[in-house]
Amino acid sequence: ILSDQPTSCRAMLRAKPTNPRAIFLRLPTNGDMNSLKVAEMNKKKKKMGELTRSSLLDAAANSEDAAAMEESLKLARKNGVLGRYAAEMDVLNSLPGDARRRQALLGALPALPSDNRESEAAAAVSFLAVVVGSLLLRLFDPENGAANGALFTVTLGFVVDNFGSLILTAGKAGVKDGMVGAAAAAAKETAAGAMDAVRGRDDDGPSATQLVAAGLNRLFTRDVTRECQCEAASFTVAYLLGIPVFSLTPNALEAIKLTKDAEVGVTYQTANGVSKLLVWLLAAVAIESNNHRQLIVSDPRQASALLKLLRKSAGEDEAGNTAEDDELRLRLALSQAQDLLQKYPDALEQLSQRMESGAGTVGNCVAILEKPVR
Repeated sequence: ILSDQPTSCRAMLRAKPTNPRAIFLRLPTNGDMNSLKVAEMNKKKKKMGELTRSSLLDAAANSEDAAAMEESLKLARKNGVLGRYAAEMDVLNSLPGDARRRQALLGALPALPSDNRESEAAAAVSFLAVVVGSLLLRLFDPENGAANGALFTVTLGFVVDNFGSLILTAGKAGVKDGMVGAAAAAAKETAAGAMDAVRGRDDDGPSATQLVAAGLNRLFTRDVTRECQCEAASFTVAYLLGIPVFSLTPNALEAIKLTKDAEVGVTYQTANGVSKLLVWLLAAVAIESNNHRQLIVSDPRQASALLKLLRKSAGEDEAGNTAEDDELRLRLALSQAQDLLQKYPDALEQLSQRMESGAGTVGNCVAILEKPVR
């Protein structure tokens, strides 16, 4: 009944075997032997132990086969050792049919976190190129005025971008300082023009230095704890919704592949099935946006990409997936992901710690989620 020594959960779920289905179906395999053994135990109404359960799930996870994973999970649930798998699959709310109710729901749902990763990265790279290039130019040609000019421009831009609002305030208060009429208005207009030139964006958008700072943070930040929190969220939501794919960093391509799977795909070709996939794709976004101001690990674009891929592959598909409903569906999925994760804070924290330790397998990660609530 024991499988080969399992790899860590993070390594296992990121492995890409050449032919996953062939690996699982090859006889005899640990997964097949485990499945046959558990099926026999179910017939005899004999409950499996935690080690047997872990062995069964680890073997299925190594196959990278959704149908094999689902079969193993169903066997374990039938045996009575999985109480939380798919426990939340029926709690997802569908979109209301009435237009007024939809509008009211949209106003009550959380907004999707903004994501400017391309602009942030481009701003950071440009900033580094100017600064490093100027310093190298000064190093090899101290008399060259271009280097000093570039550094001065960067410094001036930073000052105007971050302290321009003070200049505007001074312009507004110019009358008190003896500036009257046209002089005060000119000072205010000059400051506003300088700020707009440096920002290069609308007032509602991030400033140039905010983009640079966010880009530098994105380029140089590596937070394993943060990564594992996002991965634990994705794992937890997949398990609770009964999605038999425990990818730690799910994306739109994995989701669309699941909808086309010959054995389990039909489940995800309905409105409810697509909703499950959206909640799964936004689980990491939900936890990262709750803990951090900037999204670095998670990617909110994956969920919207799934809807677009479904429409591209099937037109106005059978799931009722229309472009007009995208924002509402995405925001509803984000809200539902937040609600699910808030129901299991202790398990989520323990799962994140286990993943961070590098000692977690699919089997013992499931064991954490199955622990009774104290």
